[in-house]
Amino acid sequence: MEQLQTLTEAAKPIAAQARLAIKLDTVAARREAHIAYGRVLLPIRKLIAGNIEFAHYLDQHGLAVGTPQYRTDAMRLAEIADVQGISFERCLNSNPGDVLKWLRRQDPNAKPRKANTKVGETKRALQAREIVRPLVESGEHISVQTLSEDTGISRIVLEAAITAERGRLQGIAEAKDAGLPDQELLSVTGNKRVQLVIERVQRYYAAKERSLERAFDHRISIEVQKHYNETVLPMLKKKLEDADKTLDNYIPPFSNDEYRKLLAALHPDVNKTKWAAELFALVTHKAIKLRGREDGKRLSDDFPTSFADLMKRREAVRKANSERSKAAATRKAS
Repeated sequence: MEQLQTLTEAAKPIAAQARLAIKLDTVAARREAHIAYGRVLLPIRKLIAGNIEFAHYLDQHGLAVGTPQYRTDAMRLAEIADVQGISFERCLNSNPGDVLKWLRRQDPNAKPRKANTKVGETKRALQAREIVRPLVESGEHISVQTLSEDTGISRIVLEAAITAERGRLQGIAEAKDAGLPDQELLSVTGNKRVQLVIERVQRYYAAKERSLERAFDHRISIEVQKHYNETVLPMLKKKLEDADKTLDNYIPPFSNDEYRKLLAALHPDVNKTKWAAELFALVTHKAIKLRGREDGKRLSDDFPTSFADLMKRREAVRKANSERSKAAATRKAS
């Protein structure tokens, strides 16, 4: 009796840790808490004969965690871990029952078991889940027989509901490792809702991105126009005005009439010699130096007043070039 009391006192903090295992950060930590709980129950189980007496003793001394099946699985898992020394590093589960299933799947000689009864989407099944959910979440002992008598729901449906709720809690805990909800653990309706939320968020951020891009492009356009209006255009106009001042004091070697006659004499249609073609290109390039301003026109007179004026002139040139191209194509076709 003294030995049982000593074991009981030593097991109490371990049992408390097992109750809070679902809040631990990693799967390995939660699995180790379950194994430790099963390990402290083993010597107590050997001293108490009978399943009912054992369950009653655990309830009386605050050592009961989960269901009798959970405690049986925890003890079995602790036995395997201590005796066989199996590593569970590759196992993605922490619940003792799921870990035992994983172990069976590792055995190549193991025969496949029949599928467990799964809770469906019927009204009765959903009602059963609502009933057992708070009991599973609190870790209380669940008497399926008593629940069945109180609610009128069959044992099979209640057991399936309990299994489903344990799986839900286990999935939520394990999803924390990845920082994301595991959609496979949700119902069809839950999956649809999650997908709708994801799509809505994606649409929102896509629209936000397009809006920011438009605002960014508009801001760049404003800054470019400002730079042209305040820096580039005044600088270019100043250079043309300086060139006009230079031309005002410049006496060209030819007048405009003399220059046109010189061009006519050197034109390739009149003079077929090679040197005439070279001189014609040179004289055309040096027009201002040879004849000065054409008809007294100043270089800075017809200069764009703003960036908008520059773009307007550019569009006019583009349209004129387009019309000439269309006219040429029409003449060629005819």
